[in-house]
Amino acid sequence: MGTESFVLPGDWMSDVMQDEWMAEEGNRRSIRLDGYDYSASGAYFVTICVKQGQPLFGTVVDGKMMMNEYGRHVASAWRDLPQSYPEVALDEFVVMPNHFHGIVWIEQPGSDAAIPVVDAIANVGGDS
Repeated sequence: MGTESFVLPGDWMSDVMQDEWMAEEGNRRSIRLDGYDYSASGAYFVTICVKQGQPLFGTVVDGKMMMNEYGRHVASAWRDLPQSYPEVALDEFVVMPNHFHGIVWIEQPGSDAAIPVVDAIANVGGDS
């Protein structure tokens, strides 16, 4: 999508709104490991969910994900991460109607860990 601006519809969640929503939900808990350094080199599984489970990124038709403009933007933004963050390599990812999953490899400068060579970024699903 290049450098064009991208605006999500409705009252998209700001950082402050996110904190308030998480506090209101009350059933959310951190699944982070106590004492683990999440800035360390390694592979990380990332999940990002849409507020209130809204199907913002597309729909599933006959078992196939059909991304809309917003879903395609999410996929494009994911693919573009290494351009802004050279310490990042991307692995598999999937855009679903109301959430996103991806695996990101991070290598901090001076680390002994090596980022694996990823031949291709697979996008499970299709474009509409």
